[in-house]
This record gives sequence, C-alpha cells and structure tokens, in this order.
Amino acid sequence: PPSPIAALFDAVGSATNQVMAIYEMGPWATAVERAVIEQVGEVLGLTRGTFAGLITHGGTLANLTGLLTARNVCLQDAWEAGVARPGRPPVLLVHSDVHYGITRSAGILGLGTRQVLRVPLDEQRRMDPAALDQMLRDLRTIGQPIVAVCACACATPIGAFDPLPQIADVCERHSVWLHVDAAHGGAAAFSDRYRHLVEGLARADSIVCDAHKMMFVPALCALLFYRNPEHRTAAFA
Repeated sequence: PPSPIAALFDAVGSATNQVMAIYEMGPWATAVERAVIEQVGEVLGLTRGTFAGLITHGGTLANLTGLLTARNVCLQDAWEAGVARPGRPPVLLVHSDVHYGITRSAGILGLGTRQVLRVPLDEQRRMDPAALDQMLRDLRTIGQPIVAVCACACATPIGAFDPLPQIADVCERHSVWLHVDAAHGGAAAFSDRYRHLVEGLARADSIVCDAHKMMFVPALCALLFYRNPEHRTAAFA
C-alpha cells in the first residue's frame, strides 16, 4: 500500500544523494542504516553491541549476500580459489518450499543448483528437525562439505514457520551455519501475539528480514543480520 511518510524520506535521501558505496559518500545514511539495524536486530532477539548487519535491495539480494558469507566462511579460500575442489561438491540444505531466490543463489555462488538438497517437511509443511539431523549425519559420514542450512520464517508458498529452536540445536550439534530466510515473517517479532512464531531466530548465523513486507517500507528494502559481527566483512573478502 502507499506510504506517504516514507515517500517524504525517500525524497530527502534522493535530494541529498547518499551514495552508499563508501561512508564518505553517504555519511548520514550510513549512520541511519546502522541505527536501524541495531534497533530492529534487538527486536529480533539479538543483543545490542554483539551483532552486525546491513540494509540492501530486497530479500533475494540479502539472501545471496548472507549465503555468500556462509560459503566464504565454510569453504575459507573460495573467494580466492573458487569452489572447485577435490572430492564431493559442497551442498546447501534447504526447506523444501524455500523461495526460488535461494536456489538462484546456489547457481550464482558457483555451488550449482543440483547441490541444493531439500529437507523433508512435517505435516504442517515445516522443516523436519529429525530429518535434517539424519541428513547432516549422513553427509558428515561421507565427508561432504556443507555450506549452510537454510530455514524459513515463513515459507513463501504456504506461510509455514520452521521450528527454529530445534533446527538451531541440530545445526549447533553438527557445527553447520544456519541461515534463516525471514523475509516474509521476521516482522512477527514486533507482535506480542505472534512473536512466538520466530522464537529462536536470534540463534541463526545470518537472518534476512524484509522491511517492505510487514513493515510497510517502500519496496525494495531488506535487512541482513550477522550474529557474529566479524562475519560482516567475510562476504566481500
């Protein structure tokens, strides 16, 4: 829906020409970005001063950036040497109804869409933590590199919120990066009635939340969070 007050701020940003490539080209906009990331991150359950993040153009780009970070952390020298390596190819485990942007990211990142493994769902079309645990155990047994697990809050086709606390437990047990695509449903954290749907979100290594969905910010605007602030420089090493 139209948002007149947001259009006014858009005009201010355009008139002052805040180019966000480097701080000197967009100083006040960078300050605003950091303030917004801190405040929204706290609502999502992150602890002030212990996380980092950025605002970018839409959920697809935010998910791509978060998974690029996961790839670089998991594969370490991928930025310099590429993803080709001896042995089995790296894989990405995802919610079976994950947004097409996640599969697209696998192609762009050089992992390949064939290396996207879909985790079975439960009767409510949520990712099944037991099935995820078994898949991770099998992959570790055969020595297959795992870039990340991508859960949803909520899944685009049906609105299913994955059981994030249990999924986080599984990922911690197997030392696997947890990325949560909360583009559609992350704003439930602002609601007293629906906050329980995103319980455990702050345990993810990276989180995407769209402001142009339930926050009514003009499209496109997505927020990307890193639980470990050191990871914000890992995307573009």
